[in-house]
Amino acid sequence: IPFDGSKYICDSSRFVDAGEDCLIYSFGINRMDECMFDFDLASRFPNCQIFMFDPTLTPINRRELMDGLLPNMHFYPWGIGNSERTMGNGGLVLPIEMVKERLGHTGRRIQALKIDVEGAEWYSVPEFLKTSEGPLV
Repeated sequence: IPFDGSKYICDSSRFVDAGEDCLIYSFGINRMDECMFDFDLASRFPNCQIFMFDPTLTPINRRELMDGLLPNMHFYPWGIGNSERTMGNGGLVLPIEMVKERLGHTGRRIQALKIDVEGAEWYSVPEFLKTSEGPLV
C-alpha cells in the first residue's frame, strides 16, 4: 500500500474538549489509501467533524472515497490557495476563509488543519496565518 508519510498531532485532548464543535480540515487526499490519518482521527474522535478536500481526485478515486466515509467525515472537491480560482480540470481552489464561509463555519475554530498539497501549501499558509485563528492551529 502506498504510504504518504507519518503525521502527528500534539495535544489531542483539544478534540475532546471541543465537544460537538470540533472541526478538522484536511487538504490533500489523493486517494483512499493515502488518507488513513483522516480515518484514524474520525474513528478516535467521533465528536469531531472531519472535512476533507481535494480538487484533483479522479472519478474512480472520488467514488471509492465517498463510499468509505465514516458518518463524521465530509468530502468537498475544493483545494486551498491564497485566492479563488478554477484549476484546469475544473476543480475549485479557495482561501481558507472562503471555505469556512461556504461551509457555514465562519466564527468557528478549526482544531486541526492538515495541508499536504504537493507544495501548494506554501501559497495558502501565509494567508491563513493572517486570520484570527491562524496562530492557534
